[in-house]
Amino acid sequence: MSVLSTLSREASQKLGKTAAREVAGTAGKAAAREVATTAGKAAAKEVAATTGKQAAQTIAKDVLIKADRAAIKAAANPAFEGAMAAVREQVSKNGKYTNVAGPLLKALGFASNTEEALSLAKLARKLSVGFNRENRVALKAALETAAEKSKLPEEAFQTLVQTVKTRQEAYALFSVAEKNKLVETVVDRYMRVGGAEATELATQAVKLVPARFDQRTAKNTISAVGLKKTIEEQITTIANFLNKALN
Repeated sequence: MSVLSTLSREASQKLGKTAAREVAGTAGKAAAREVATTAGKAAAKEVAATTGKQAAQTIAKDVLIKADRAAIKAAANPAFEGAMAAVREQVSKNGKYTNVAGPLLKALGFASNTEEALSLAKLARKLSVGFNRENRVALKAALETAAEKSKLPEEAFQTLVQTVKTRQEAYALFSVAEKNKLVETVVDRYMRVGGAEATELATQAVKLVPARFDQRTAKNTISAVGLKKTIEEQITTIANFLNKALN
């Protein structure tokens, strides 16, 4: 074979390889572009689907919130609201020093939940402390009713909060026995519907009022509650702390 033939064959082989690489490179880029385009479309679809789901969830939440508000409005207690309006009208007409214990107790008879009983207790406390002490009868009954109707931990705790506030603001309106018994009643309900460990409930309760210098500390009271074997003993321990701190 001549030198010319050999050189010609080598040149052809080199050209073929170069052409093959160029074709492969072009094909690879095209394939890559196609893959990227396909992936982009898939990602776009996924984003659209996710966004659509989020939007749907947001709309659903809005609908539920509106439905809840409508349900609350529909569940309003016309009898209680009417009786409370009558109390306010009488106070407005006769003055804040008037005795409205009877109308308040009548309204309390229509109270269907803790929130309503507590709203009446707040009004009765204001009228009792600042104007006519005879209204204290309705105040005590309203707090007891609020405790009785408490079904949720938050309701029971709010009743305890209002009871402590009443002890602090209306300390001269009741006998020591009445005040102590009221706290025991409310603490009893609070512990039974508390929905948490006894020490956790005790921690919330004892933080409502600072301990006196001559009584067991809040920390020691919480520890003592944790050592009690029965809920009755736990209730007594917490009630005793609150009563001594408030007396």
